[in-house]
Amino acid sequence: MKLAAALLGTLLLLSRAAVAQGSVSLTVTGGPVAFATPAATDFNTGSIASTGSLTYSVATSGGPPGTSHTSTVSIRATTGTLGGTKPLSDLQWERADLPGTWNGLTTSNTQVEQRTIVRKGANDPWSNSIDFRMLLSYANDAPGSYSTGLVVTLTVTTP
Repeated sequence: MKLAAALLGTLLLLSRAAVAQGSVSLTVTGGPVAFATPAATDFNTGSIASTGSLTYSVATSGGPPGTSHTSTVSIRATTGTLGGTKPLSDLQWERADLPGTWNGLTTSNTQVEQRTIVRKGANDPWSNSIDFRMLLSYANDAPGSYSTGLVVTLTVTTP
């Protein structure tokens, strides 16, 4: 059985959050997230890694140095399945700095990372990457192409 799994999602919602006396911005690069055609060895191991990652960066602009904010990066999918009967949760993500901590994708915003950012100080700017894999099953995956859109969101609060 062959599975042509391509996640060609429209990737991003670039969010710019206005905060008192300046702003905090999110930049996401690296899409679209895609997968090679799985081989028998991928089905035997139960998953295939994506051919690339998404990198996100959070930075401040404007406002006085020392202004502190809490910045949260979240991810979600735009569809409830990957197509056909392939569940959305078969598409998993992990933060690059936390290898082996896989999370099934959902349609609800799920926190990827949260940091306090201090204008021209700690974590200004900060960045990380999101890696992806697709779970595979000889019994359940029909040949075809699967996809969903990905939304990466920045939420900013002032402590």
